[in-house]
Amino acid sequence: MPKFLVDLDQVARNMSKRAFKFADVQDKFERVAFDIFRKKDGNAEELWQVQNADDGDYIVALYNDEEEKIATASVPAWSVIVKNADFHIFYKQDYLCKVAASQLGFENTDIELAQRYLPSKLASNKNLVKALFNTVNNETRKEWLAKYPELC
Repeated sequence: MPKFLVDLDQVARNMSKRAFKFADVQDKFERVAFDIFRKKDGNAEELWQVQNADDGDYIVALYNDEEEKIATASVPAWSVIVKNADFHIFYKQDYLCKVAASQLGFENTDIELAQRYLPSKLASNKNLVKALFNTVNNETRKEWLAKYPELC
């Protein structure tokens, strides 16, 4: 029997911890709603909730790591870059178009949040993609649909 045994199950539990004492980590989170938070440096869709316990407040993850890994593996590669209050939208690292934030109804204070939110919404919402295609001219639209027929 070896001298040092490593319990990999325990290591996995420690690495994917889904609850923390809120007082210990509150500076790493920002409030999204009443008791809903997200990590300042994390994914915009990974939400956390503050819950009361006998020994204090805890912040608990509202997402499932396994579902997130499965979902991101099947999502097309949308990305959004913001420059001068305009969204520059890319699909599979190819430039698609430029849309003004005001055209989409975003205030200047919401642009950063929208930049993180839009790629996942474009990946899951076909109506949003169709609306985006309506902002480009017919030639560009035909070229993109010929290159990426899955966007229809």
